[in-house]
Amino acid sequence: MANDYYFFTDINQQASNASDYINVQTSGAYGPIPPAAGHTTDEYRVTSLHTATFSPTLNPTAYAACDGIVCVQRIPGSTPPLVNVILKPLVQPALNFAPIKYIIYKGILESSLISGTETAAAAKNDLTKSIWDDQMKKNAKANQTAQPFAPPNPSADALGVGRTAALHLDFGDAKPIDNLFYDWGLIIQTDPLPSFQLPLVKGGWSIGLFYKTSFGLEVLMEGLSFSHMLSSARELETKISVPALTGSSTTKQRFEHWHAKEQVLSYMDPCAFFGSFFLQGVLAKKSGTLPFEKKSGNALYQDVLFAFANKQVAYLDIRNEHGFSFDYFTNYGNHIQLSYDPSNASPGPLDYYASEWPILTLDESSFPTTNTTKSRNVFQIQLPVGDNPEPLLYVSQGYRDINRKRKEFPAELKSAERFFDAFETSTGLFTATRNKSGLTSMTFAVPNVTGRSVTTAVSCYIRLKYFKRRQAVTTNPTVIQSSNYLDNVFYPIDLRILLGGTGSIKSFVYEEEAYVNALGVTGLGFDFIAKIGIARDIHNTSFFLVPTSVRTNQRQASALVTLSGEVSDQPGHYPNFVALKYPLEKVEVSNPVLSASGQVLVGKFVSEGDAATQAKFKVPDFTKFLIIVVANDTYNSWQSKLAATAPTLDPRFRVYLGVKELPLESDSLGVSYTPFELVLRGFAYDSSAGHYKVDEMNTDPSNSTINVKVYTYAGA
Repeated sequence: MANDYYFFTDINQQASNASDYINVQTSGAYGPIPPAAGHTTDEYRVTSLHTATFSPTLNPTAYAACDGIVCVQRIPGSTPPLVNVILKPLVQPALNFAPIKYIIYKGILESSLISGTETAAAAKNDLTKSIWDDQMKKNAKANQTAQPFAPPNPSADALGVGRTAALHLDFGDAKPIDNLFYDWGLIIQTDPLPSFQLPLVKGGWSIGLFYKTSFGLEVLMEGLSFSHMLSSARELETKISVPALTGSSTTKQRFEHWHAKEQVLSYMDPCAFFGSFFLQGVLAKKSGTLPFEKKSGNALYQDVLFAFANKQVAYLDIRNEHGFSFDYFTNYGNHIQLSYDPSNASPGPLDYYASEWPILTLDESSFPTTNTTKSRNVFQIQLPVGDNPEPLLYVSQGYRDINRKRKEFPAELKSAERFFDAFETSTGLFTATRNKSGLTSMTFAVPNVTGRSVTTAVSCYIRLKYFKRRQAVTTNPTVIQSSNYLDNVFYPIDLRILLGGTGSIKSFVYEEEAYVNALGVTGLGFDFIAKIGIARDIHNTSFFLVPTSVRTNQRQASALVTLSGEVSDQPGHYPNFVALKYPLEKVEVSNPVLSASGQVLVGKFVSEGDAATQAKFKVPDFTKFLIIVVANDTYNSWQSKLAATAPTLDPRFRVYLGVKELPLESDSLGVSYTPFELVLRGFAYDSSAGHYKVDEMNTDPSNSTINVKVYTYAGA
């Protein structure tokens, strides 16, 4: 199947093959690096490093984890010459998985992919064969039109290895890895260099040989909270290094310290990545010509994960509404409550940040030692209430302990089962829930190997999003407070349109999990999880939300608008471009004269025809497609202000689009409109108080004392 996933190298075990196998990890494991005495830097390894025992002339094969696009980058100064292969997945795992952005194969022998200035011989592996096949097709086509013809061999640049700072500044070490895959369309228009489309690979293809002495894997996650820099794609081992705190550290230094440590949340332990396939299974093979076999359950642990030091470590990743660890804004405190015994109604508090990093690990010692017959280990969770009077929990990845039979592992979560809101009134510091089975359960499952003498937890990754349905009053200076359903949903400076080309309309959609609560808004009456998008046409920049999972809908259920990033030469505005995808949809624009603001533009999506006609033409529900449009000059001015020498907001931290809802206004005909005032909201250092605080920057490009306003029909 196209969405099958494959283990990244040969899985031979010592018992089955005494000469060819991946060694059991004794060093180089993913996770915090134990500090030396008197250390001044805290370090976290996000590469899982390995070695292998092969015959003197052989090295282990690297296999594509899934269908994808690859780009090769050299590791400068490596001996023997080594490269990294960056795989951009074209398919995501078909289960409860947080989106994966890139998988980086570290420490591949350059000679297995490159020969001088050319791609290595076709016989080396499936990747080089594919490139040679493509070149031969090009040569055959050119031979029909040009005589005499000397057919070239495929250049090494066909692998992307030439995409370095020497070619273009956008490929410098401090630039995002995204530039390798998205910005090339712009670069080849300004540089007189041959263009190569990065190669496609199929899951399970051989894509090179690892250097058996030291090689590794990194799993990079999607999300707007973090950027992955090209420097990490050009080194064998990636570590997150943060200056250590001292006993005299200030409040300012502590906030900066923990902000820097949030970077680890943009990676997943490769062991937990493959362990999360416990139910579905992953395809793996031994070296040589043997076929891939599906490994799930006990076999996944015994035949695939055996080589990882972290094979019994599960990760619990709890995020706040903006994708950072739950206490990033210091509004909850460090502690949660976990119980591994369903009969224990009063579990003790647990310091989530005790490892000095913003993620919690649960190993086999966390669970009762006598679980030998059930395929799952369970734990119940209670979260700090803080300033969250109406919490909503959303499962990004993992399994709630529901939809199971007897001792089996739980089934995949359905859309509605990803949400949990059945909280009781809390009388303490933590959320309260009813301890019974079914959808009221706050119990989660970690895989377990059965038939062993003791509990054997299986490495996996669980990510929970702890949303607010309503913002309580808080005096905490670093809390980003939202007053309505659009407030602080967009991060305008983080949003980049990654696609190249010269089209008049460009857009990009990010795999973000934004929660939008429009239940109390007249005319809307729904809440949902959405992806976040940005679009730009010749006049305007648009920020929009693409619903992926509707939790509550006061109207009849209907299809949702689905969008992806694209480039088009079509003239006009982006909202019109979206509407034109559907024969019965259009954007209706009016020019009302508002009493306080003069003439403005107000637009809305309008569907023509009755319900039956709309169903025939598959017109989705545009009431759940929310979009804010500002002039390009306005958006450009925001970027300029934040790039200034002394901006109001500290650009090292995220900047939010504050959307302040103002009182209703009416035009001369009595038609009501809802005005919103836009601000840029973020952090500034308050030197008098000695800490960071939330501050705002005005958004009008021509008047620094006022803000841009946008308008919509009342209740829309």
